Amino acid sequence: MLIEQLQRMSQGEPPLSPSIARKVISYFGKQKRPQAAAPLHEVSLTDRETEVLLRVAKGFTLPEIGVQLNLSRHTIADYVKQIYRKLNVSSRAEAALEAQRLGLFGRN
Repeated sequence: MLIEQLQRMSQGEPPLSPSIARKVISYFGKQKRPQAAAPLHEVSLTDRETEVLLRVAKGFTLPEIGVQLNLSRHTIADYVKQIYRKLNVSSRAEAALEAQRLGLFGRN
């Protein structure tokens, strides 16, 4: 079972189901974030990166996002890497929290 899950994750499937991912995002979104000592740097995402980030945050897999945006899974994976780098995060959950912090959920 573990090997199957790891294989699915390597193909772009999230480790959590979309419904569980939404619950996690909702829970952590309600938590008060400590104020950083230094102001947060302004993140500059392209329109396409914003589209991809919003879909990642909603729990869609890379192949699903590719179909929605008419792009290959590999292109979506490249966008996700760029987004992670720009946001300084390393997981879908962190990216989703950043999307919420940036106010992207109100833009759809």
